[in-house]
Amino acid sequence: MAPISTLLKTKLPLKKILSYIIPPVITVGLCRVLYADLDLGALLNGARQCSPLPVVLFLLANVAAMICRGLRWRLQLRAAGVNPGLGVMSRSIFGTYAVNLVFPRLGEFWRCAYISRTAGAEFSSVFGTMVADRLADTLMVGLISLTALSLSAGAMSRFIGAAAPAGGLPGATILWVGVALIAAAALYLALANDPFSRRIRQFLLKTWRGFILIFSMPRKGLWLLLTLGIWGGYIASMALSMAAFPPTAHLGPGAVMLTFVFGSLAMAIPSNGGIGPWQYAVILALSGLYDIPQPVALVFATLNLGANTLLNILLGLYTFLHLLLSSR
Repeated sequence: MAPISTLLKTKLPLKKILSYIIPPVITVGLCRVLYADLDLGALLNGARQCSPLPVVLFLLANVAAMICRGLRWRLQLRAAGVNPGLGVMSRSIFGTYAVNLVFPRLGEFWRCAYISRTAGAEFSSVFGTMVADRLADTLMVGLISLTALSLSAGAMSRFIGAAAPAGGLPGATILWVGVALIAAAALYLALANDPFSRRIRQFLLKTWRGFILIFSMPRKGLWLLLTLGIWGGYIASMALSMAAFPPTAHLGPGAVMLTFVFGSLAMAIPSNGGIGPWQYAVILALSGLYDIPQPVALVFATLNLGANTLLNILLGLYTFLHLLLSSR
């Protein structure tokens, strides 16, 4: 039997093709389903009803979260011997979100390449800190999800009860099958000696070293404070957007947190800037948990993501215009 690495090399072109095709298909397909019956008049009316001040604060909260993300990443880069400036760090994050709108997940590689070129650092060192940065975000999403579930346990119980089929959910079976598959894969990677398995083990070891760098670097308190600033900014932007939209203005902190969690988890689905899965998840949260009519929830999700996407485009244009002018 051919080594796994050889098989992967033969399938790599197909994998690359699918990585560029699948996200736009998901985005276009979900948007087609979501907006098939959209009333454009209702969308415009919803935009007119929004309070201007919360909308402005919503945009500022998103920008503040991005800047906090750049500052936090700079702490990790400094621990690895890389010391870029504040402007460079901010533009690296602005550019990341803009690139992800066109090429999902490629923004993370772009920001590593940008920092590597600008700061004169090795790409592998920068990439390791980025992986640790994303792992910290994954942990934060988990903590926020637990907090949201504790605040809205009743709403979630009603939602799961309404969605469950008469025969019960096969959740336990799916869970144990998933655990078995993960355990089998981990055992194989631990014992196998082919080149692919060795590369996976080396990558995981480097990732772990990059992650534990957080605990040994200086100014850990500032790192934690910036982490709270990142996710506090994101949650505040959701709260402000819901406060600006009259049909959702009455919903409390539990609704804000749970809607935010639904949207955050949907961002894991490969799509262009979360377009499609994010609206679907937010609509599911608002209509399934808090009885907001689906057409109204669709208007809210469209206005929220539309404003955020426009912000990312403008910040991305600023970033790439700055790169163009500085290169000249």
